[in-house]
Amino acid sequence: MLGVAILISLFVGQVKTNIQQATTNSIQIVRNNTTIPARFHQPIIKGLESSGSNANSSQIKPQSVDLTQFAQFAPPAFREQAKVSLKALGDQIAAEFKNGVVSAFTVTWIAAAVFALLGLIGAFYTRMPSHNVAARVQDDEPLEEVEVPVVS
Repeated sequence: MLGVAILISLFVGQVKTNIQQATTNSIQIVRNNTTIPARFHQPIIKGLESSGSNANSSQIKPQSVDLTQFAQFAPPAFREQAKVSLKALGDQIAAEFKNGVVSAFTVTWIAAAVFALLGLIGAFYTRMPSHNVAARVQDDEPLEEVEVPVVS
């Protein structure tokens, strides 16, 4: 039971850390983006900062980054182009968050595998005969036979 608690704690910690990193990376992506008008950058960055500070592993929906709503603020002649650029930017941001969540799962599964491996190694060594018994068998000293009663 302690192992499960440790893995849950590890996962939640990894999600929080990775979401914060994804937020930072996404803000950099927005700042470096030249395909959308500069006036769209600040509202998107504010939205990312507020969502990154409220990182909750039960509310993560990395596929739901829809920035196309900002296209309505573009001049009419450029709305379609802005919509396409905003969609591409939203996909890049969604990919950052998805990678963060997948990375958290990966770390947790690796930790679980290490715990399981340590358990198997421990079980293997506890099932091995003790060195004294092995030494007696090698010295041709017969082992004591004990009759075990049958329980029915």
